[in-house]
Amino acid sequence: MKLIKKIIILNIIPFSIFAQQDYTFNKSIINPAYIAIDDYKTVNISYESRYIDLINSPKTKTLHYKSPFRRNTYIGLSVVNNVIHVLKETGLAFDFTYKLKLSNYTNLYLGLKTGVDFYVIDLINLGAPKYDPLFTENESYSDLRFGLGAYLHNDRYYISISMPNILKNNKYKVNTNSLNSFIDNLYYYIGGGYISKLNNNLDITTSFMMKNVEGIDPFYNISVVGSFKNQIKLGTNYVLENYSSYYFSYYIMPNLELSFAYKTEVSSVKVKGFNNSISFNLKYLWK
Repeated sequence: MKLIKKIIILNIIPFSIFAQQDYTFNKSIINPAYIAIDDYKTVNISYESRYIDLINSPKTKTLHYKSPFRRNTYIGLSVVNNVIHVLKETGLAFDFTYKLKLSNYTNLYLGLKTGVDFYVIDLINLGAPKYDPLFTENESYSDLRFGLGAYLHNDRYYISISMPNILKNNKYKVNTNSLNSFIDNLYYYIGGGYISKLNNNLDITTSFMMKNVEGIDPFYNISVVGSFKNQIKLGTNYVLENYSSYYFSYYIMPNLELSFAYKTEVSSVKVKGFNNSISFNLKYLWK
């Protein structure tokens, strides 16, 4: 029975890692340098429900704050909560970024991320037979996180490279039997984009991003975003042989932006219920 318990845990944890939320609305989660992209103080609140056709589908809630700090420096705080069936994850992170001015139109942002992730596996409510001694106590643990990011930006293009966590943590540790740990493999992001100004009111941004996870094939993401008067945005993302998403954002007030995104799986391997996801984001900004 101990082996069965470990198998259950080790199958839940990797699902949580590879079913990460869409970072369309919170790019600083994967690159801490992004908090310095403008001089506004910003609060982001987002909610995502993945695989909405499933009972107990994964859900993510995010709260993020960023602000200029001192000369050419910026700080950010984020709280991310994932609930995936009986697994509950809460991540707390602090970002610090320095702006290096390269020219009148080009800046290089260098960011650091540090934080801690807390995990609770609710084995009591897993549905095991009543009074089973192996499922009468929940599992909990925590991992430290330390990440790096760089972001080169001007009014026509940008380049991004980041490693949200350079620490290779064991997600679950036991001392008996051969199934003893799940390793959080190292991963990094490389991307860039080009901004086309069609006229004074309309911009089109075309971008590319690669996510490389140690031990598996890379993920390739292509996106196109149109911005009208910096008030309305329409965009689409496509992750090669994985999923496509579409989003819309609108400033309902001068300082308040509401966004909505819908994601659908496009993989050749279709699994019933693992198809559609939705997310919402509310952003408030001020000087």
